Amino acid sequence: MEKHWYTIGTFTFASTWLAFIIAVVITSIIVRLRYDEHTVNWYSNCAFIFIMVWKFSIIFFDIKNIMAHPYSIIYFNGGIKGVWLGVLAVLVYTYIYYKRTNDQQFLFPAWVITITMYELTLGILSQMYITTFIAFFINVGFVYFSSRGIQIVILFTIFQLLVQSIQGSIGSLSTTIYIVIMFYLMILSWRGNRSE
Repeated sequence: MEKHWYTIGTFTFASTWLAFIIAVVITSIIVRLRYDEHTVNWYSNCAFIFIMVWKFSIIFFDIKNIMAHPYSIIYFNGGIKGVWLGVLAVLVYTYIYYKRTNDQQFLFPAWVITITMYELTLGILSQMYITTFIAFFINVGFVYFSSRGIQIVILFTIFQLLVQSIQGSIGSLSTTIYIVIMFYLMILSWRGNRSE
């Protein structure tokens, strides 16, 4: 899927950023309506951690330029390396939260809803209406059944890979993140089932 750029005043941002923000806001609302306050806090913290780590990770990857031009931290982010560092930070935070609460039921729906909203928004922004809306309606079924377990998350991820291959973005960063998080959730699910 092609990345589009938007400008508001002097601020330029990618369509993926807008899609992520919209997905997080919509998922936050749904999580707030369906789950308890602890789940809402977990989800909000994950979004905040990801954004902060991604944004400020440029300090680790380009310290020389940051020291020479401190205001550049306002305009730049950690790029792809920052995204991966943000994902890692969220996975660590989720593991710590999971160990403390020993509850994983909210993880699957939150992940499926976030990706469903992200892909819907990004598809609309990229003007890929047909595949986007077909995928959205199928994804709604995955959202409905997502609390039933890791099997639904695996099928959901495979479906996302299929849709992204149709859209020509199978090797994208988001595809790789989907696969990594699917395996991470599989491991958490497996560990949770072993401890019961």
